[in-house]
Formats: sequence, structure tokens, C-alpha cells
Amino acid sequence: DATTRNDVGQGGGREILGDAVGVLRGAAVDASGRTGGGEVLVGGDYQGKNPEVQNAQRAYVAPTARVDADAVDTGHGGKVIVWADGTTRFLGSISARGGSQGGDGGFVEVSGKHTLDFAGRVNTSAPLGQTGILLLDPTSITITNDLAANTSGSITCVGGGTCAVPATGPFADSGTGNLTDGTLNAQLAINNVIVTATDDIVVNAAATIDLQAKSLTLTSTAGGIVFGATTVAATGGGTLGLNFVTSLNLSANPNFTAATTVTANGGGTGTIIGPNIANSWAISGANVGTLINASGTVGFTGVGSLTGGSGDDTFTLGAAGTLSGSIAGGGQAVTDTLNLSGKAGAVSINQQSSTATDITGSFGGIEAVVGNGATTTITGVNAG
Repeated sequence: DATTRNDVGQGGGREILGDAVGVLRGAAVDASGRTGGGEVLVGGDYQGKNPEVQNAQRAYVAPTARVDADAVDTGHGGKVIVWADGTTRFLGSISARGGSQGGDGGFVEVSGKHTLDFAGRVNTSAPLGQTGILLLDPTSITITNDLAANTSGSITCVGGGTCAVPATGPFADSGTGNLTDGTLNAQLAINNVIVTATDDIVVNAAATIDLQAKSLTLTSTAGGIVFGATTVAATGGGTLGLNFVTSLNLSANPNFTAATTVTANGGGTGTIIGPNIANSWAISGANVGTLINASGTVGFTGVGSLTGGSGDDTFTLGAAGTLSGSIAGGGQAVTDTLNLSGKAGAVSINQQSSTATDITGSFGGIEAVVGNGATTTITGVNAG
């Protein structure tokens, strides 16, 4: 055990560093303080970016191990980092709570740059303040369906469920990054959660996520986000943020319930692929707009291109609406519409070159076009 607990002031700092580091079964690391939580670094600092702190290749926190950086009476919860450049397996518990008499929850990062298996419990709650943040930061991750929160001596495995800790030991590679929806929901009850991956983030079909009045942010810094036939609910409200570079794929018809606020950012050039139902796309600004359908509403910014689904899609550019990319109707034997009736000035729609006013790229798969009256020029086989 290791403690820098302070029963008078703020908790101290503790570093557990090396090539392969672990907080093993039954061990406790305590950096709590009466007026604020301290700092505990296991295997590295924030995102492994501090050159003065050695990064581990393997990090492991055992099922009965715990790390505390609580504010006991007043002040904010502390900072706890569990990091590895290779694989991190987290099965234990971390607490960075705000003070019982005031203060916000702390900041916890549990990350494996290559692989993350997260099956433990983190608490950044604050009785009289703002809930803190849990950051999960692997290369790629899949959110699978297993509604039972996994906090025992096992790790998540491909396809959901649980797998025993490998016989080769706690520092063995699995080659995958997985998070069950049950574990995620348990964390959303007491944390705002950020999942950041370099590559794609996949939310498998049948996964059910409940935001519980918290925020969940999924960020792919170099890839995209793919949703299966997922349900995202928001008991008491909640916010789902989706940040991507390549594409946000909603073609499997995920369901975002009415209380869920969903925002998407495509980094300026990303593409949204719409659900395979009827969709209404309203472009209100430069790469800014809203996607509305029977499964929910997604507000978007920084999205250069839009692709419809197999149902009827209507793409409406408002007076200030512009797109730096393209529009593609996604269906056959349906009617996909390009609507420029909200434009104030002269409008040109060329069906031969598939170009239109305020769309830098092209449009395709469009069966109907709507201009704004006498100031519209429509060129094409069916023009007029």
C-alpha cells in the first residue's frame, strides 16, 4: 500500500512508474485530502505526453485494488492517470470525488495507447458540485452489448460478455479494445465520460446506452464512428457528442430518444451517412445543420458532405446554408430531394453537371429539385 493522504490539507502525489506497472490484488493507493484530492500517476501522465514522466508499456489494476484521490470535506477531486503505451487492463476501482461540503469531481484517465480493457469502476461524483470526467483513450474501441456491469475479476472480450484474465498473466495483450454497455452505463451514473480513439469507434448492434443526465463524448481523432442498431437513452436528460474525421455512419438506424441531445462535428470535411429511413437534412450555415428523422435529431457542425439512406431524403439549404463537399441521395425507387427554396438570391441547379448554388462539390442520386421561384435557373434533361 502507498499513501500521501492529508487529513488537514490537500492530498499529495504518488507515482508508480516502470516498464510494466500494476496496482495488485488488495493494494490501496491513497492521495485523498481534507481540502482537495491529490495526484496519482500509474504508468504515465495525461495521454502519455509528459516527457518528465516515464511511460509504461503495460499497466494493470487488479479487481480488488483501489486508488483514491478524494476531496474529503471541501475542494475538488484529484487527478488519477492509469496509462500504458501498449496495453492497459483496468479491473479495480478509482475514486476522485468532490468534497462532501463543496467542490467538483476530479479527472481520471484510464488508457492504453494500443489496447484498453476496461472492466472496473471509477467515481468522480460530487454531492454539491459538478460531476468530474472519466477519459478512456485507446487506439480503437468497440462498445459491445452486455448489460451486466463488469466489475469482477474478469475482462471484456470480443462480442461482449466476460473472459478470464489470461493465464499468461495480467500484462498479456488481447489485441482488442472493448467496453461493454453495462460497464459504460455504470460509469455514466457517476461520471461524465469521454472516449477518445485514434482509429474508429464502433458501437455494436443491440448496445443500449443510458446517459443518465451526464455527457458522453465519442471522439475519433483520425477515423470515424459507426453505430449499429443501438439505443441511446437519456434518463433525466443527457448529451451525446460525436467527433470524427472521416465519417459518422448511422445507416443501421440507431435510436436517439427524445431526451437525448446529440451533436456531431466532422472536423470540417467529414461525412454523415444517414439512417435507412426517411430523413430531413436542414443546412443552416457553413457545413452546419440538423438531421431529423423518426429515430431522433442530430445537430452537426464541420460536416462537409451528406449521404442519404434508403428512404426518402430531403436536403434543404437555408438562406445561409452551404456545404464544402457533396450531397448524395442514398436510395433507389425513392424520391430524394434537393431544396433551395430558402435562398434569397439567384439560384442555379445544373442536373447535367450535378452542381448547384452553395454546394462546392456535386450532388447525385437526386430525383427532385426545388428552386426559389423566378430567380432559379435549372439546367438538365427535365429542366422546366
